Amino acid sequence: WQDSAVGGANGANAQQALRTRVAAGNPPAVMQFLGFEGLGWAKEGVLRSLNDLYAKNSWKAALPPVMLQFLEQDDSFFSTPINMHRQNWVWANKAVFDKAGIAIPTSWDELIASAEKLKAIGVTPIAMSDESWQIEELFESMLIDVNGPDFYKKA
Repeated sequence: WQDSAVGGANGANAQQALRTRVAAGNPPAVMQFLGFEGLGWAKEGVLRSLNDLYAKNSWKAALPPVMLQFLEQDDSFFSTPINMHRQNWVWANKAVFDKAGIAIPTSWDELIASAEKLKAIGVTPIAMSDESWQIEELFESMLIDVNGPDFYKKA
């Protein structure tokens, strides 16, 4: 893709460089974007329908239904996911939980309860970065779990 790379580093700079290229009639062969951004490009007529590829490869049936809202507009698919991210991942070491004789938690309350049990056997139960954006993501995840998605959407 060297002949079609979009300069501009990353983030907003890359998006501006991409928009400038598209406006000049020189779009790249492939673009990467986040969430609903692809549907915006589709509305502008920049992307072609990929319905033929979705039908040929049964992609719609293979994708998690929650993903379709980012890919499909007016009964047409305009993008395919190359990766999927969530902000509220919590990684657990199953071997450590098994050693403690506790199940992997599925809620914040269970996580806090399991932390006490892990501390009792000498395990540091929760570790994370001290970067502000990662602390913010943890706070948002707790906010949603404790208060629910409707509360979060209003905030």
